[in-house]
Amino acid sequence: DHSKIEKHFIPFFKEQKKLNALTEQDIQAYLEKLARTELGKSTQDRHIALLKAFEKYAMERQWINASFMGSIKMNNPKNGRTRFLSDEELGRFHVACRCHEGDVYRAFEFIASLGLRISEALNARLENWDPASNTLYLEDSKTGARFVTLNPSATAILEQQAQKYSHDGLVFRGRNDDRPMSYPAKAWKKIMVDADLNDGTVTPHCLRHTYCSHLLMNGIDQFSVSRLMGLSSTHCIHRHYGHLSNKTLTAANAVVTDVINQSVKKVQVNEAA
Repeated sequence: DHSKIEKHFIPFFKEQKKLNALTEQDIQAYLEKLARTELGKSTQDRHIALLKAFEKYAMERQWINASFMGSIKMNNPKNGRTRFLSDEELGRFHVACRCHEGDVYRAFEFIASLGLRISEALNARLENWDPASNTLYLEDSKTGARFVTLNPSATAILEQQAQKYSHDGLVFRGRNDDRPMSYPAKAWKKIMVDADLNDGTVTPHCLRHTYCSHLLMNGIDQFSVSRLMGLSSTHCIHRHYGHLSNKTLTAANAVVTDVINQSVKKVQVNEAA
């Protein structure tokens, strides 16, 4: 949400409008500008949801007396945030990533392997990787700095990037080695087309839901899943995904690598046939 406000909302409105001066026409102009960019409809819907949250918060505190969202609706109201990829879809996703060269495709594989937020992966640094403890320290995370427990698929990607960049600096790089790459919308669209997932329901954040879902569906307990995802409690896990049996963190994380490998093999066998 902070990124949407800083990168889009504030630059568009600047100092021209206060919250209580916004109109539906202002919001419509804002959304039309988003539509002219490379942001997909799912991303536009998240902007609409954020704006509705602004309005609700302001009205509850009587900062505004009239709605500025009016009749504005989401592009796809059925687009739930809990969308996750099935085994077969996950296999197609990883095969599509591996068909392309470049850090951005490895970044998306890395995100899927660990259930990271996209900002966490793009800001990750090689010097914060500790092979001895099998962890990666994330300085920039929504919930504060944290250590991420790695699994074999994520470790393999880190080894590849470390060899490429001499174990120092950003793990994944765009045009500037010293600054995180911008949101890789074009690469994401290529992956979605190649993986036959281009129906508008899958976003990069769905990879986080996929990671969580496959851990839980394979019997990993909620405490382990919440720890692996960097959550402060199991409340979110319990509310959205329910209860499953107890396992250790190491066993939990290895499950995702097994799912990825088996899914990729299935897709490769089907393609060969």
